[in-house]
Amino acid sequence: HALSIICATLSMIRLIIGALTLYVVNFHCCTAFVPNNIKCFKANKLCMQSDDESENRGKILVSGFLTSKVRTDQFVFDVLHAQSKWNSIVAFSPSTSFAKKRLISRTARYSGLSDVLEFKEGDAFDSLTMAENLSDCTSWLCFDCPLDKLRVAVDIAKSSAVSSLVLCATISSEEAKSSGVYESLKESGLSYTFIRMGKLLDGKESGSICVRESEEDLPTESIVREDACRVAAESFRIDGAKDRAIAIGKGDEDSIEFLKSLRQKGADRLTEIENLLGSGIIDFKEAKRKAAGIETEEEKAERLKKQEEANRVANEESRKRDLEMRERTYQRRVNTEIDNILRHDFTTLSWIGKRGIEEEDYMSNEENREKVKPRAVKRVEAYQRGDYDYDSDVERREKQFPEPDEESDDKDDETKELGKVDSEGRPIEEK
Repeated sequence: HALSIICATLSMIRLIIGALTLYVVNFHCCTAFVPNNIKCFKANKLCMQSDDESENRGKILVSGFLTSKVRTDQFVFDVLHAQSKWNSIVAFSPSTSFAKKRLISRTARYSGLSDVLEFKEGDAFDSLTMAENLSDCTSWLCFDCPLDKLRVAVDIAKSSAVSSLVLCATISSEEAKSSGVYESLKESGLSYTFIRMGKLLDGKESGSICVRESEEDLPTESIVREDACRVAAESFRIDGAKDRAIAIGKGDEDSIEFLKSLRQKGADRLTEIENLLGSGIIDFKEAKRKAAGIETEEEKAERLKKQEEANRVANEESRKRDLEMRERTYQRRVNTEIDNILRHDFTTLSWIGKRGIEEEDYMSNEENREKVKPRAVKRVEAYQRGDYDYDSDVERREKQFPEPDEESDDKDDETKELGKVDSEGRPIEEK
């Protein structure tokens, strides 16, 4: 009896496992044939949005793709669809049938891209054709536009209902300058982004992008196609790309290092593009430059300007100090010469017996000093010109008028008692 119960239980378990296996296999095999409108298992965010939110979204036309038999060009459509910004994405190409072969795939159905895709065909630079196809669109992504069609594309967008345009072209900086596309975009009144790309290379998205102004040359005039598609698609929702003309190429050493630092912080791809287009990369390079102690041309010019001003002030102060020193030296020499002249005069008075005042009082008398000052000034100026030998003059005066000794003082007293003396100090006897 127990053996019968065990056998029945095992048989029941085997039947349950078989049923579950059959259900799972049938589920996966049948999903490819389920109509799009009943695929409830797909991760389609559009189905979860309200009608009001859906009305606020735009419609974008994408041209410049779906012409190659080698690649599918689905990447740019996946990026636009992931933005949840568009009610409809129009794949505009020369052939609708060829475009559907490129884009209609299992991954497009699973992601929900096929739900928002529309297909239209024609010449992307024919005014009548584009006027019809852009009549209900709000944006236009014109990728890989030929040089001679740049201004045509701007005129078409300007005359249509679109409000924003992203225009991409594989041209050089000189061709971009001479094309006149900058002036056309500025005068169009559109919200625009012009992207000058380097040579497009096939390959997977690398993430490393070098961004310059469109008139500047790139370190490397080439870029991976998927990187260029990413920048073009994300320009519609990055404020730093609005009304700008940029050039993009393969990332240089600074861009790679900056991208690595962002990824270490957990930044997503949109944040990376925002920082590469905005001030993030500029701030990073500035911090790196300052850490290395490298000067920019502006900083060098500012430093030289400050140094020149400091030198000018220092020279001015030096000249001022030199003038003050010269003035002090001049006044000291004048005073010294005044003393010499007064001393000489005092000695002369001593010889002729008219010394009725002490030498110190005689030399400090302001009236005497002012009286002989012009003579002292002339001697100093002659000395400065080299016309006057001060030492020989002092020696000559000392020889001519030696200092009187005590005996001469007594003699002076005697001569005073005798009365008058002549010009050489000899007494004049009265007759």
